[in-house]
This record gives sequence, C-alpha cells and structure tokens, in this order.
Amino acid sequence: DHSVVTAVMHLAVYIPWYQRDQAPRVSRWFTYLLNKFVLHGNWCQEDGCMDDGAKPWDWTGSVDIYKQWLKRAKMVKYGQCWVFAGILVSALRSLGIGSCVVTNYNSAHGRPPYNK
Repeated sequence: DHSVVTAVMHLAVYIPWYQRDQAPRVSRWFTYLLNKFVLHGNWCQEDGCMDDGAKPWDWTGSVDIYKQWLKRAKMVKYGQCWVFAGILVSALRSLGIGSCVVTNYNSAHGRPPYNK
C-alpha cells in the first residue's frame, strides 16, 4: 500500500546510512522506530483506559495504522504485541525484507515465576 511505503520512507531517514544495507540492522531499527514514533503500546486492564484511542484488538491490518500516523503526524493509540508485529512485518516487506510473524503461546510474560 502507498501509505505503508510513504511511512516507511519517512522513518528510514533515522537509520544511519552505513547500516541501511544490512537487513538485520534495518529490522532492529524499525522495531525501535515504530515503537518510538508510530504506535503507542498499552497493556492496561482497567475499564476505560483505552477510550482515547483504538483498542489493540480492533485493528484489522497495519495500513489503517500507517494512514492514521501519516494524517495526524503523531503516535497512534493503541497497540499490543501482535499489532506491533503486524506493522513491523508490513514495513519490512515494503522494503523487500522477507519477514513473518511468529507466535509464542507460552512465554509467561509478566507472570511470576519468570524462570520456570
């Protein structure tokens, strides 16, 4: 989609020129840039804590997120891990970097005991 490519080109200027030919570095940079500039994460569980934005489970694709970001020029609210994964894959694929989302069902993120 044109909006994804446009957004990715806006973000790519933050990547040092000497790292732009290294797919792993570009991937890591986009992980950082999307979190810093494009999508605001929110893992709250209280009622109403996401009323000032879209709930992460309401997104049906990354194009709408990029369009909103380009239109408003501020971070889009809200995303969680799978939404970040989707916008990252879209960004990397728009650059020709093969990528896919991998799901982890048993990470126990945020639940003690952490090392079992």
